[in-house]
Amino acid sequence: MEKDIDIKSILPLAKYLLVLVESYPDPIRANMLAEKTGHSKAAITKIRDRLMQLCDPDQMVFEKGFVLKQNFNLIPSVFIVLLAHGDHKKFLSSRFFKTFVSSKKVHDKIITFFPPYGERFTQEETGFLIKKLVESIEQLPSSDFEFLLRILTSRKPSTIAELAALQDFQKTLKKLEFSVNSKDEFIKIIVIRDKFFFLIRDVLWAKIEDMSILTTLDDKTKKEFSDVYKTTIDYYLRKLFSNFEDSLMKTGREYVKKDVDKLLKIGSSHFLER
Repeated sequence: MEKDIDIKSILPLAKYLLVLVESYPDPIRANMLAEKTGHSKAAITKIRDRLMQLCDPDQMVFEKGFVLKQNFNLIPSVFIVLLAHGDHKKFLSSRFFKTFVSSKKVHDKIITFFPPYGERFTQEETGFLIKKLVESIEQLPSSDFEFLLRILTSRKPSTIAELAALQDFQKTLKKLEFSVNSKDEFIKIIVIRDKFFFLIRDVLWAKIEDMSILTTLDDKTKKEFSDVYKTTIDYYLRKLFSNFEDSLMKTGREYVKKDVDKLLKIGSSHFLER
């Protein structure tokens, strides 16, 4: 069983990872890796063990070169490291990313870890979402992700660092703009947004019923408390999703001539003519 990758431990390997991502699936020897990263071969020797945690040992034995493992679980860790260093565009356009990120692979993987997703989303919707997310992230400048590097290298207490990062993350979310090329695409985005909202809300609401504090209350008080928790979750979730409204408003005005404001409201998708 594969061990979880400690992102902080591979953070200093960003330059090497970028070369490996771009050269995938071709093996790259130590001397070439050193040349492409501007380091000495001796430097490669020092980090060899850490690199080999991410690389295919068989390729090293037979090809005498470094090649990233054919492991879907490797993608998030490598992406976060390169994103933090401002190399997200190179990662998203790389052969490594395109080899492993297909609608079927991602869809099946999400369902494995989070079965409720499969009850609401189709593989086609997953593919559409991947395409739009990639396009949106590629448009953002490297500076928008500097907060990631700060939090990953911060020595402050985790709660303080995480709160600061959350504020930066919300600012970045507001800048995300989905490219929309037709009314059908706009409608699809509205539908997917609503599905995500209600999926997340329903999962969080279900967890409320299992809260130990509620088991000590009578039925009337339990319902009152439960309703308060649910209302609070709904409020903050709507606030989070409102970060996308400016972008949706811009495209909505282009493809939907009336009632754009109504369409931006969560739950509006079932009013749309598809």
